[in-house]
Amino acid sequence: MTQMTIPVAQMTMSMAQMAIQTVHNGHFCGTNDHFYGTNATTPYAAAVGDFNQDNHTDVVVTNCGSWNVVVFLRYGNGPLASGMFFATSACPVAALIGDFNQDNRFDIAVANKNSNNIGILLDPGNASFASQNIFSVDSTPFTIATGDFNQDGRFDLVTANSGSNSVSVLLGYGNGSFATQMSMAIGASPYSVVVSDFNHDNLLDLAVTTTSASSVNVFLGQGNGSFIMHSTTSTNIDPYVSAVADFNGDNLLDIVIPHYTTTAVSVFCDLGNATFGHLLSLSGASAPGIVAVGDFNQDNRTDIAVINYSSSTL
Repeated sequence: MTQMTIPVAQMTMSMAQMAIQTVHNGHFCGTNDHFYGTNATTPYAAAVGDFNQDNHTDVVVTNCGSWNVVVFLRYGNGPLASGMFFATSACPVAALIGDFNQDNRFDIAVANKNSNNIGILLDPGNASFASQNIFSVDSTPFTIATGDFNQDGRFDLVTANSGSNSVSVLLGYGNGSFATQMSMAIGASPYSVVVSDFNHDNLLDLAVTTTSASSVNVFLGQGNGSFIMHSTTSTNIDPYVSAVADFNGDNLLDIVIPHYTTTAVSVFCDLGNATFGHLLSLSGASAPGIVAVGDFNQDNRTDIAVINYSSSTL
């Protein structure tokens, strides 16, 4: 029997809180709350990784209001240790984990929404992260994703920039630094970007949801770090932070999208050529903002977890 954990950042102004939901055989087994003081405000996003290489999952949370991230290490099967704080630029709203300098340690990348840059925090060892290195992107980066876009074996980065209606691609050098952004114009208010090979050519593509235009846009990767616009699919209103998985068992990657101002979550299936059609809508959410996918009950089918902003539930 396997357990999974899903970190949830609670957006409270006076005292930061992170909730850990444990999934055991398909059942969400309650919440362990972690309060970490008034020096961290407006927690926004979370990511997981083994930062200190002890084979236990650790957590990093971005704090938009206090301009920092907090890292929680887990030792053994016990609770998370006290948080360690590391400074960022203005309002980090997204985080991901990757080995950006190829030293076999997990580093942290954050999207700093109000300063229009990406912050890279390299881990020199034992989760003692160095001061961030910043790399400029367009206005208001809201989500960040990673992949090897130019097939050189190094992590590259992409952000969806809601303030400039664009996507920024930054190619990695493999030493923790990145090339100047390549900017691509896109529809109004892109809020989410996910990376996958949608047309099965062994090159990574992008799927970008645009909130004001209510669409998901697919860009096909060319293998050299550039992308070509391929398809646009209309969605329900206010699509937010999406995820990809094969929901109908056809070995094609589908997209699940929460609709922030509604009670709905939609699944769009890949029609076989990196274009998407509406498969089904799921109701009962409450201002759904972020989705996560996984096999939570071990039946070899992909399940969906939804974070509901207005009700503070999962």
